[in-house]
Amino acid sequence: MMVPGDFGNLQREEIRSYPKLGKRGGICSMKEHRKKMIAPVVITGIFVLYFLGLIALYLCIDGIPGWVKVLLVVIPLALAGVMIGALGSRIKEIRSGEEDDLSKY
Repeated sequence: MMVPGDFGNLQREEIRSYPKLGKRGGICSMKEHRKKMIAPVVITGIFVLYFLGLIALYLCIDGIPGWVKVLLVVIPLALAGVMIGALGSRIKEIRSGEEDDLSKY
């Protein structure tokens, strides 16, 4: 009995005809995973740099009370943390072979 992921003595044509293995007849290669990870990593990087820029800008403004500055620093930091967390879960989805979240619905 074969277990998932064990192809034993199957011929290349039989593997290609298996519906969940993708274009090349095998599970997505690392090169394909990297291509799918580029956009989420770039977008997350842009947003995190934007949030860090906002923090630097807010800290340079004089005349703002201390508690307001704390809020203006904590909120972008929290948003950057959420972006990084979302990136981590998206990378897990890509590595597991899940194309997008819409396929669940």
